[in-house]
Amino acid sequence: FGSLLASTSKRFNVEICVLSLQCENGDWDLHGDIDGLVQEKVEGSKLFKVLLRRAMPTVIPDAQLSHALKDDALVAAVSGGPQLRFYVETPLADGKGRIIGALILADRTP
Repeated sequence: FGSLLASTSKRFNVEICVLSLQCENGDWDLHGDIDGLVQEKVEGSKLFKVLLRRAMPTVIPDAQLSHALKDDALVAAVSGGPQLRFYVETPLADGKGRIIGALILADRTP
């Protein structure tokens, strides 16, 4: 997936491009350039967990302005995380409409 995600990141001019696929056991497997995304911060993120279960694209122009995300591990400066600001996620579905993953674009600038 590396070259596809790298070209997507370049095309949309974002620092982070991740493909998340749901495993058979229900966990999420991350692929791509996750520089600055520490696995335990991703797993503990409200942003990541809630949005992956939605069946529609989500765009957050500046996550640091969201009261609901102010303490999120991927957004908050105090958490030592990447301090994401811009976040876009679109779900990926199989032929039967089941969500099997998501394409995520993110950046530290809005």
